[in-house]
Amino acid sequence: MKKMSVLLTLVLISSLIFAQSERNTPLLAQATTEAESPAPTFSLKNLAGETVNLSDFQGKVVYIDFWASWCGPCRYEMSFSHALQEEFTGNEDVVFMYISLDENEAKWKKAADDLGLKGIILHAPGKEDQVGSDYDIKFIPRYVIIGKDGTLIENQAARPSQKSEAVKQIRKALDRKA
Repeated sequence: MKKMSVLLTLVLISSLIFAQSERNTPLLAQATTEAESPAPTFSLKNLAGETVNLSDFQGKVVYIDFWASWCGPCRYEMSFSHALQEEFTGNEDVVFMYISLDENEAKWKKAADDLGLKGIILHAPGKEDQVGSDYDIKFIPRYVIIGKDGTLIENQAARPSQKSEAVKQIRKALDRKA
């Protein structure tokens, strides 16, 4: 009986490890939207209900934060995001964009207000939205850097909590020829 119990425990543990690795595989896989390719375009609504297009920011470096109100790690990164933005205060060539994947518009708006978000705050309802699909969003938070010429420079950009690396990536994007 004891051998059977040990065997059952080993099978259960192996199954859990396999299930965990299967679940994480898409999360850890490289996104299919390749760096150094044209960034997928989009048109999304901001908090005021106005349509904002990615092309509105041609000639600027765009740091995009894909997030949601219900995402604990996303909310955790927001305080670091404020500090990252401060690093570029006065630099008109850098835009900080927050694209919420919330299904519920009211929750998105409340979270944006509660978190004191500053920058371009947009809504793409759910990971299944075209933007989520085009940027191959399988997990959040996710950060992307788009160059002045509309090229996707960093498909898996540093998080705001990795401030020195994020600053380095944004500065590198600023230094590129448009």
